[in-house]
Amino acid sequence: MKDLQTIDLDKLTPGPETDVLVAEFVMGWEWFMYDIDTNQRGRILRPRQHPDEGPTWKECGYEESVVNSWYVNDLPFSADIAAADKVWSQMESNGHEPGIYKRGKVYRCHSQTAGNTWEEATTKPMAICLAALSDAKKKGSDHE
Repeated sequence: MKDLQTIDLDKLTPGPETDVLVAEFVMGWEWFMYDIDTNQRGRILRPRQHPDEGPTWKECGYEESVVNSWYVNDLPFSADIAAADKVWSQMESNGHEPGIYKRGKVYRCHSQTAGNTWEEATTKPMAICLAALSDAKKKGSDHE
C-alpha cells in the first residue's frame, strides 16, 4: 500500500499504477492476501463488498504483472471512459461536485472538495482519475 500524500499526481500516466491508486484510494478497494499454494502467498486488490469465500482473479479484474504488482484488466479506470464513469459516480456519491471540460486537446477536471483544483490530461478518463485522486489526497491531508 502506497501513501497517497507522497505521490506526485503530475507524474502519473494512464495505466496500472494509476488504476491501482484509484481502486484503493477512490473506489475504496482493499488488499487481500491469499495462498497461491502451500509455499507461496499472493495479494490482490478487490472491492470491499466482495464475498469472503475468495474471489477468482478474473472476478477482481486483476492479474500478476512482471513487476510483481497488480493491474486492472476489466476496470482500466485511467484509460477507459466506461470505467472512469464509475470513478465519477463514486466522487458524486461521496458528496463531491466534479466538473470537466475540454480546452483544445486537454481535458480539465476538478472537484469542489479539492479546493476547486483543476487536473489536466490529454484523455477524459485520466483527467477524471487525477481529479478523484486529488480529492482523495486533499481528504487525507485534512485528517493529518
